[in-house]
Amino acid sequence: MSSYHSIRLALYGLSFASAVASAGVCINMLVKQHNFVAYMTRTASEAGVSIEVDTRNILQPAIAATIFSILTIVLAPILVLGISRPRWKTKTALKNQGWLLVVLSLGLYCSAIPLSIAVRARTIEVSGSTQSGVSLEYDDIMEIFYLLGVDPEYRETSYFVLSAIFPWCAWLFCWLSCIATFSAVSSASTSLRTIPMSQIS
Repeated sequence: MSSYHSIRLALYGLSFASAVASAGVCINMLVKQHNFVAYMTRTASEAGVSIEVDTRNILQPAIAATIFSILTIVLAPILVLGISRPRWKTKTALKNQGWLLVVLSLGLYCSAIPLSIAVRARTIEVSGSTQSGVSLEYDDIMEIFYLLGVDPEYRETSYFVLSAIFPWCAWLFCWLSCIATFSAVSSASTSLRTIPMSQIS
């Protein structure tokens, strides 16, 4: 096995592991955020206040990061198995594999940036009104929560921090896998070797 094969095998394995971690923390964050928003909405309704929470700044990039992480989880084992298959070692096959990794890398990169910004800001849009239809300002809504003894801040922030870190790890190893795959093209054969029928005894 050449050095390129060993490097690719290691990077594909790391891409798989980091993508599993990325998908796991993002899904965990989405579930906990949903539960938190539901808890806030339920608490406000008990106080006679109807609130709407807009979490698209976190929800959309987190879902995108989860999707691209899952796609990486699916692709990485296939690439590992393909290292030992002759049909996957040609220049054309390696280029196709490289471009697939490029797409996944760009997807992870483009979803990790807004997700990191949203996690760092830790802000969501909240609007509310009373049962009589009177609109409430954000400060008024927060004051109601404090009076009810409810902390409107996220009580657990570790999963938010992790959801901002692991997609970057998945992107890094996916991008390195992409570089290693394209680097292996130079030493690959143009096509599968064929043996003339006359040479077969």
